Amino acid sequence: MIDFKAENFKNVLYELEQKDSEGVFQINVTTNTGNSNFSQIIALKKGRIVYGSSELTTPEALAKRIAQKLDITVINAALKTSASKILDQTSFEELFDFFKKYRLLKPHQIEEVLTQDIIQTLEQVLPYGGSISPRPELKFDLSCEGRPWTELSLKLAERKLEWSKLLPVINSARDVPRLASEGLSKISSITVSQHCQKWIDGKRSLAEIAEATNQDPLTLAQDYYRWVKQGWINFGKEPQPKPTVSKAVSKPQPQVIDSKLQTILSVDDSPIVQAMIKRALSDRYNLLLATNGMDALKVLNANKDTIRLALLDVTMPDIDGLELCRTIRKIKYFTHLPIIMLTAKDGMLDKFKGKFAGSTEYLTKPVNQEQLLATIQKYVVSPTNSK
Repeated sequence: MIDFKAENFKNVLYELEQKDSEGVFQINVTTNTGNSNFSQIIALKKGRIVYGSSELTTPEALAKRIAQKLDITVINAALKTSASKILDQTSFEELFDFFKKYRLLKPHQIEEVLTQDIIQTLEQVLPYGGSISPRPELKFDLSCEGRPWTELSLKLAERKLEWSKLLPVINSARDVPRLASEGLSKISSITVSQHCQKWIDGKRSLAEIAEATNQDPLTLAQDYYRWVKQGWINFGKEPQPKPTVSKAVSKPQPQVIDSKLQTILSVDDSPIVQAMIKRALSDRYNLLLATNGMDALKVLNANKDTIRLALLDVTMPDIDGLELCRTIRKIKYFTHLPIIMLTAKDGMLDKFKGKFAGSTEYLTKPVNQEQLLATIQKYVVSPTNSK
C-alpha cells in the first residue's frame, strides 16, 4: 500500500509509470471536506493506465456502456451471439476481440471511451489524499495502449480550467446537488424536471449521478451550474425542503400530450419569451419547452414521433440556435422538420445564416401572436384553425 497526501497522487502515478507497474489497483480517497470518503479503481499495463472507474465492471457491462456512448443500437443482439462463441465470459479481451472481428467496435473507439473514463476517474482523486493498493484478485485483460501520465496530465489541466469556471457554485464532482425550495415548480423543461425528480435527492454526488446516467461529470456540472442560476437546484450544505408530490405532479400538466393536438418544441433561454409563446400557442398546440440546446436534443429524441415543428432562439448559452439547427438537420429523422428561427437581428446576412443552417423560416423578435400563428400554420395545422 502507498499513502499519498492531497495533490500528491500525480507523483504516485509517475512512479508507477517509471516502474512499468501492471495490474488492478484500488484507490481509497479521504476528502476531509464533509463529503463521504470514496474509492476508485485503475488498471495499469507497463505503467500506463488502461482503465479507470469507481469499480471494475464486467465485460458485458463495459461493452454496453461503450455502445451507449457511441450510439451502437445492436449491442444486445451482439452480446447474445457472442455468448455461444466465447469460452471465458469473464475475459474482456475475448469479448472485445469478437466485437472487433465483426467490426462492431473499432480499437480507437474503445481507447477513446476508456481514456475519457480514466480522466474522469483521476480528476476525482487528484485533489485529495489517500492510499493506493494492488488488487491481484481482479483482472483486466483487455489489450490497450493506455495513456502515459504526461499525456493525461495535459488533458486534466484543460479540464481543471473548465471546472474553475464553475466556482464557487460547484467545487468538485464530489459535491451533492439538492433541489431548491420550490425548484421543481420553476422548471419549464420536462426533461430537466424528470431528471431532477429521479436523480437529485440530496444524497448522490454529482459524480455518482454522472456515472449512473453515463455522462461526463464536467458536462453535467455545467448543466447544473445553469440550473443553480435558474433557482432550480443548489449545492448548499443544508437539505432544502422538497415540493410535495401534488406540486411536482401538477406543474407539468400544461405540457401533457393531447392526442388531438399537434406538438411543437420551443427552445429559448428567456422565461419572458417562453411565457409569450405559451400564451400564444398552448390552446392550439401541445407545447414542449427547452431552455438550451442540449435539453432540446433530449426532448426531440424522446418525442421524435410527435414533434411537428421547432421554434429556435438564435442566441442561447451552450449551443446557439444556428448550430442547434445544423445539428438537428444532421439527424436523419428530422431532415424535413419545419424549423423557425427567432432572433432580435433583422439583417439580410443574419437571415442568410439562418437559411444556410437549415431553417425553414426566420422571424425577428419581438414577434406578435398573429405573425407567429400565421407562420406556424403554414406547416402545422391546429384543430382550432382547421374548422
